[in-house]
Amino acid sequence: MKRIVDYRVYDTDTDKKLGSWNNGKRPDADAYYEESLYVNPNGAYYIYIFGGPNSPAKLGWGGRADFGIAGMGELIEPITKELARKWGQAVLPKSVLKTIGTSVR
Repeated sequence: MKRIVDYRVYDTDTDKKLGSWNNGKRPDADAYYEESLYVNPNGAYYIYIFGGPNSPAKLGWGGRADFGIAGMGELIEPITKELARKWGQAVLPKSVLKTIGTSVR
């Protein structure tokens, strides 16, 4: 997914994915969603959310079938470096945090 927010480009195809998490529901469930932490080449952090119509992703594309999966949506939410660190500490294993520790300042 590629979005421009406040003149910054966020592109999940080219930016560095630092880690991800999902809510443990079946991927075809309406409430399923996954979150991934990314950083772009300019050092801007964001959370990419993909999920069903009863998930936080519904705020993105309103359940449009962008991936050919009816009812799924996606959202990019820019965040600060501090929030990126807190997100990583909350959901990523310590082994992953050590690997990306220099990336998430």
